[in-house]
Amino acid sequence: MSARALLAAALLAAAPLAARAQTPELALVGGSGVAGGTVAVVIQLSEPAGDAAVTADLDIGFPADRVAFSLPVSDTCRIAERLAATHQVGGRLLAPGLVSFAVFARQLEIAPLGAGPLASCDFRVLPEAPDGPAALTVEFAGLGDADGMELEVVGVGGEIVIGAAPPACIGDCTGDGVVTVDELVRGVRIVLGELPASNCPAFDGGDGQVTVSDLIAGVNNVLRGCPVAG
Repeated sequence: MSARALLAAALLAAAPLAARAQTPELALVGGSGVAGGTVAVVIQLSEPAGDAAVTADLDIGFPADRVAFSLPVSDTCRIAERLAATHQVGGRLLAPGLVSFAVFARQLEIAPLGAGPLASCDFRVLPEAPDGPAALTVEFAGLGDADGMELEVVGVGGEIVIGAAPPACIGDCTGDGVVTVDELVRGVRIVLGELPASNCPAFDGGDGQVTVSDLIAGVNNVLRGCPVAG
């Protein structure tokens, strides 16, 4: 299949998604780091939560034999800059390898969360941790509105990649070294404005935005594979 045909297929696949309402997602966007280092994990809310959601709760599971999370949560996690005036973070460690995280109003006047990053939390990679992915799982995800009612939401896990950073692979949203058609569809939706760029930072070719050129680079990575270290 040619690059043009593959991109056309991704556009067609994205079209039905734009026609129907999507369930909001609370997603974990991990990063990469080396043993003994620190990795920031971003917690983000996707559309179409809109102005309805004002609080968010996540129980995050992590491999305690590979990464660590320090208390208090209010020090280890930072509210996103766009929410700094209206919201704050809190939580507690429920068990080894399981942390409860919450975003809630800072004041009596309750403001909506909106779509985008909610906060970032630092995970420390243990010195003896072997290279490879460390899975981050969502054990519970919740959204609440201004009346205290629960809203529908889906939790999406992520991972921390331990080891030397691989060469950049545009479109590799999951960091597994492969770009799939599903990931290409995600890139198309970012370009169309249906998803925030933070939904897949791997589509940013380095200029702070996702463009058609980045989509074409992603198509090439689907067809030829991700670049490997020389």
